[in-house]
Amino acid sequence: MKKIISYILLVVTMITYMPYSVLAQTTDVGVNIVGDISIEVVTTISADITLDLTTGERTPAYMTMENKSFVPVSAKITDISTTSEGAPSTFVGANDKDWDSLSKSETSTYVNFNILGSGQNVVAQDILADTEVDLGVLNSGLNIGGFACGENTPCYIPTDSNEKIFKIDARFGGNWAAGDKNFTYQITTVYAQADSYEQEEKTFTNDNIYGIGIDVVNSIDDGEVVLNDPTKDYLNLKVTVKGADKEINEFVNSSTISVMVNYKLSTYTDKLVFFGADTEIASYAMPYSIDALNDDENPHYLTIVVTIDDQAYTYIARVYV
Repeated sequence: MKKIISYILLVVTMITYMPYSVLAQTTDVGVNIVGDISIEVVTTISADITLDLTTGERTPAYMTMENKSFVPVSAKITDISTTSEGAPSTFVGANDKDWDSLSKSETSTYVNFNILGSGQNVVAQDILADTEVDLGVLNSGLNIGGFACGENTPCYIPTDSNEKIFKIDARFGGNWAAGDKNFTYQITTVYAQADSYEQEEKTFTNDNIYGIGIDVVNSIDDGEVVLNDPTKDYLNLKVTVKGADKEINEFVNSSTISVMVNYKLSTYTDKLVFFGADTEIASYAMPYSIDALNDDENPHYLTIVVTIDDQAYTYIARVYV
């Protein structure tokens, strides 16, 4: 009985001499969120759409949307119309008419507008009157784009961007009276605060591939690979893989890859350019050659379609030479 009492007294003594630092107190911190969300998106069109009746060639326009807001913004086309006298104003789908066989009356009546964006296995969407076309989400102007993707998160590079470029094309009949025609069409685009940032789910045929990126350069010189032909420009198909040479070689040897630039087949230069690596991934470029772009101040717009096995990845690029 005495031993138990002395033990209890010892514990009480220890607690008595504990320092003040173990005492806790709470401090309130106030947070005030002020101001209103403002949506600021700049939309620009590259040039007029042109149909050359002599050659049958069409020149598309390109629409660039840039989100300068601090929040993600959803974009939709909601309507199309014209106020031009004599302009075809019955909007139909691209496949609704045999455009090469329209009569004079049908030519002056029917027209199709369609829009194509970047992504995996994308197709052009028809722009119709009083009909919504979802153009996706423009990320915040504060969002800084990343390059590497997580181990279980394949992505299409560039992903986190506050700018998107779309190709806008139009289909008309060709049975016109003589003389040039100049029509103006108005496309209504609506922007609103999005619920979340855009997350593009991309699936690659090779489990080791984490990203695909594209850029256009007029020469390549990384110390080992030198490509500099004044009659050519080079399209770099950048592939991000896990590990080093083994994975990229497996990818190159086991995959069927084709690259179309403005619907013309591009030529692989049989060179593999190493761009860099960290502890988990490595980035390589597979250069393809294209005819040299005109050297002027205006941007060139390229519709690049990369097909890897059965999957197509479309990227619309604006290139300054």
